[in-house]
Amino acid sequence: MKIEFKNLGPLHECKVELGDLTIVTGHNNTGKTYVTYGVFGLLALWRHWLRLPQFQSVAQELITKSQVAFDMQTLAGSAFKGHLTRLAHIYQENLARVLAAEPERFTKTKVHLDLDACPQIEPLVIDIKQTLPSGDTVAIVKAAGEMVAKITRQGSVGEGGGAGMPPIIFLERWLTETFTDLVFAPCFPRTYIASTERTGAAIFQRELYLGRNRLLEMLADLKAGESLDPFAMMQRMVSSYAYPVQSNVEFLSLPNLEALQRQQGQLATQRPDLLVALEEIVGGTYRTTKEGAYFSPNKQRGLKLRLGESSSAARSLLDVSYLIRHVLRPGDCFMIDEPELNLHPRNQRLIARLIGRLVNAGVRVFLTTHSDYVIRELNTLILLAGRKASQPQLLEELKYDPLELIPAAGVRFYRTGEDLREVDGGKRKRRVPVLEERKVSETTGIEVSSFDEEIDGLNRVQDILLYTPETTPAGAANE
Repeated sequence: MKIEFKNLGPLHECKVELGDLTIVTGHNNTGKTYVTYGVFGLLALWRHWLRLPQFQSVAQELITKSQVAFDMQTLAGSAFKGHLTRLAHIYQENLARVLAAEPERFTKTKVHLDLDACPQIEPLVIDIKQTLPSGDTVAIVKAAGEMVAKITRQGSVGEGGGAGMPPIIFLERWLTETFTDLVFAPCFPRTYIASTERTGAAIFQRELYLGRNRLLEMLADLKAGESLDPFAMMQRMVSSYAYPVQSNVEFLSLPNLEALQRQQGQLATQRPDLLVALEEIVGGTYRTTKEGAYFSPNKQRGLKLRLGESSSAARSLLDVSYLIRHVLRPGDCFMIDEPELNLHPRNQRLIARLIGRLVNAGVRVFLTTHSDYVIRELNTLILLAGRKASQPQLLEELKYDPLELIPAAGVRFYRTGEDLREVDGGKRKRRVPVLEERKVSETTGIEVSSFDEEIDGLNRVQDILLYTPETTPAGAANE
């Protein structure tokens, strides 16, 4: 999948192709967050922006005929690409809401979405039956090799549905959701994010949850006949935070974490080695109750620390831990904004190796980082994967696991920088901020020149201080 933005925040141009591992680096305030949040908003909210208007007429026809032959060619080929184009346009119009920014900043923003190949509908086999809240039972059947799906309806024929609404409303909604999942969902991975605000959200999760409850209580306490100022209500309800941050806060809410910990996720069940690697980084266990989330260090199992009392590392790893243990499954996309947040260099290296395991388990990982430790460790995993004859010997000697290795072909590496581009239709090019893709090689790995320049500069300073002999300034001895 390729997502292209024009004039997004400080970036004049930004093209991102999602790989098995996607890495974004760059200096502060150069657009990394815009890229990350822009990609997440599209992947997480695509259903909200997608429009498939043809199902209103199909639902209407079902009310009168009880059986309809639906031509799925209207969702294939050029029609499929047309739906993607409309999706990108609607998302573009709503970017200000997703990023919680002023709409004026996005008047020139353009969004384009491209898939390497359209989904193959003809081989698809469909056999679905569902009873709707209206009382209708609807079935969809399609055999492999066909492009027509047969939709049948049995049940209520009156004007009112079981929930007090006309059956056509339930029919249209269910048909839209079902065909959307059948055709479009395979192209968009389930996506989760650990934003840089995760440590604050972890500390104040109880207060954030109680704040939302106070708003609901205000509505519940509204007396009969009492008027409500809608503008005042909007001021209280509209968040000043970008949607990715809101999503992270919602994930870290106490009711959500308490419910999640009762189940073990598909990924954790299939790959217990992930839990072992995670345990080494976290250094303890989490437990969530209605009163809050607690952390118990491995060496003091009986100690229950509130997150405010725990280390910053324990707070930054809370959502990462819950996602890996209870939520993620192969095919998902996990976006981590600065995985190195609050971690010691050793744990920065370990989380890079954990990322390698996630990639090998079938999870797409998208990360932004300022950490040379994370990049160098990922580089090690890429270089080891490229070794063929000497790999077994090197793995044993360097103490790495084959499950951590990342083939270079699946890695996409981007950095913010400047390049010559035509601007506003001008004939002459000028240097503008862009997101540049850099090649990742199995023999040389990833090159991050900005990191190397800073490290070289620091080494030069240290060399001067260590090896320049101490001398007495001229004339100082006579004073």
